[in-house]
Amino acid sequence: MELVRNVLEYLGYIISAVIIVLKTNSIFRYYQQSHYHLNSFKRILKHYYLGKYQYLIFLILSFVFFLDKWYVGLLYVLYLVILIYFHYKQKDILKLKWTKRIYRNYFLLVIISTILVSTLLYLVNLPDLNSALALTIFFLPFLVFLSCVIIYPVEILIAKYYQQKAKRKLNKINPLIIGITGSYGKTTTKNFLAEFLKDKYITLATRKSFNTLNGISISINEDLGKETEVFIVEMGASHVDDLSKLLKLVKPNYAILTGITYQHLETFKTVQNIINEKIKIVEALDNKGIAVINGDDEFLKSIKINTKAKIIKFGFNSSNDYYATDIVLDKDKLSFTINYKNKSLNVTTNLVGKHNILNILASFALAKELGVSDNELVTKISMLELPNNRLKVEKMGTFTIIDDSFNSNNLGFQNALEVLSLYPSPKVLITPGIVEGGSLEFDLNFNIASEIKKVADEVVLIKTKASMHIYEGLKKCGYTNIKIVDSFVEGRNYVFEKYPKATILIENDVSDIYKI
Repeated sequence: MELVRNVLEYLGYIISAVIIVLKTNSIFRYYQQSHYHLNSFKRILKHYYLGKYQYLIFLILSFVFFLDKWYVGLLYVLYLVILIYFHYKQKDILKLKWTKRIYRNYFLLVIISTILVSTLLYLVNLPDLNSALALTIFFLPFLVFLSCVIIYPVEILIAKYYQQKAKRKLNKINPLIIGITGSYGKTTTKNFLAEFLKDKYITLATRKSFNTLNGISISINEDLGKETEVFIVEMGASHVDDLSKLLKLVKPNYAILTGITYQHLETFKTVQNIINEKIKIVEALDNKGIAVINGDDEFLKSIKINTKAKIIKFGFNSSNDYYATDIVLDKDKLSFTINYKNKSLNVTTNLVGKHNILNILASFALAKELGVSDNELVTKISMLELPNNRLKVEKMGTFTIIDDSFNSNNLGFQNALEVLSLYPSPKVLITPGIVEGGSLEFDLNFNIASEIKKVADEVVLIKTKASMHIYEGLKKCGYTNIKIVDSFVEGRNYVFEKYPKATILIENDVSDIYKI
């Protein structure tokens, strides 16, 4: 029996260590997906202790070892094995990225945990190391939070160093800077504009969707060359003053404001805060600057922007400086006419989605102001390609995939549904809903249900708080062909198994942080 006890004891050590590593990785992943905001731990703590009660059991188990019975070790090991099984069964949506910051946090966490376990064993005289490990698992979110708080000032200093390095380099090279912001369409518009300008100017655009202080600093430090003439900077904001910080690093000569919607309302708290933050890019321009803004945007039309810059408006309304008419939407292409300065240009593109007309118009308008010819722009529009996961249509065997999984807002969702409507049945929607809607999250998701009903033959909802609001809206509309799943992979496999062929709209990804 003593041998059995010893085997179970050492098995407990090993498997506890595995659980600690797995759960630590999960917590760091949530933290990383929230862009390292410490306030994300409110959600993490709530999920860890109230969303899944199995971790509360570790508090009980840590004291059960005082019974000094051999079967306590057996129960503990069995419980750990069950947890590992369910951990691997529920696949992560996004993997933890092993950045230098994560390594630093991990190193500090190991030190803190070692000190804690050693102190517990010394002061409390716990009967078993497994008892201390169980307590460590129970308090793990607090330990990770503590490590993040302690190292946070160091991370700020490191970030400041790279930001200052980027600022010095930017000032030395002194390219023409174009800033692009808005609630949607930033990356796509940035890529279109870079394509329009690259033959006339030596042009650099920030990487992928890098639009934060650190992301922009990386693009400057690693990509900006002394020969660069035009630097196009995507500038994101999910909190009040985010854009103010970016404008201290990068001061644009020209700007594009794509439009405003309820994106990031959860962190901005009010729509007015979103408006105030986004228009800062226009207000930062001097009297030689040009601001290209969405003239159809209801929020922008209702305010007066205090700026010295020249304002150029784009949209579908003929009151705009650049506007689109004669729009023909097809599942394989878009055709429309660009009208400006008493000119009319007929253009065709392989892109889909009415919102891409706005992205093209914004880029076209600024390219014209920078001297690019009509013929060159018409040719380039015909060859445009979308970034991955932004309403991109691809064939996968007998399935047509409309991939709009990068993010979602109410306007983008409606545009994606419009594209889905152009395809033959069966038409299936896979979505976690519109997340980060804050106080309007219920209304945004509940109201989109009526639009979904008009188009989709079946709706597969990835279970989140947002998608359950869509579920309520669909039920209210009398729509019943709904499947609720725990992950995108499960939803995709369900559709592939049920339908021999189908058109599948993937609307919005869902990082793990939204599922908690």
